[in-house]
Amino acid sequence: VINKWKITASMNDPREEFEACIIPGDKVALIGGLDANQPLYLTSADLFDATTETMTSLPNQLAATSTVCAVYAEKANAVFVFGGNQGGYGGFKAHTTQKFSLGDWRWTTVDSMIDPQGAQFNTILSPISTEIYLFTNDTAYPLLLTKRVEALDPISGHWRQAGIITPSTDPHATVLDDSVIIT
Repeated sequence: VINKWKITASMNDPREEFEACIIPGDKVALIGGLDANQPLYLTSADLFDATTETMTSLPNQLAATSTVCAVYAEKANAVFVFGGNQGGYGGFKAHTTQKFSLGDWRWTTVDSMIDPQGAQFNTILSPISTEIYLFTNDTAYPLLLTKRVEALDPISGHWRQAGIITPSTDPHATVLDDSVIIT
């Protein structure tokens, strides 16, 4: 970065409130979100290549969602998309998990998250070891600030409950030496 911004390729679908996910090879996936011109959730995703400064449309098989979170899992060579809202403005919470395989260039649906309220705001994804950890609001204790921790095996596509935490505020997490650090 040379201290200035540069305009590059435009998104194929104007979108807002979408999720971005870094992929090895200087690429970024831009997933779902709201149509910037009307109140509809998008079923599209774009792949930006920073090396060639080009934007490529991914197949439109993504469930229409605001897409709260996405993460690249190297072991599966795939992008996983979690939760969000479906059905336009005021829609219902989604607990779906979708996988975009970079090997065969297609979307598939894997097991849904355990919590039926799914991924909501302030959800954090941290890929460590061989699992992806997801922090959601704990619907079992709605009046407390508890967060449910769920873990996804990116190869099998199966979820397991990995615990409950009680942070003082909405948590933020990062990975350091194969450990999740929650602040």
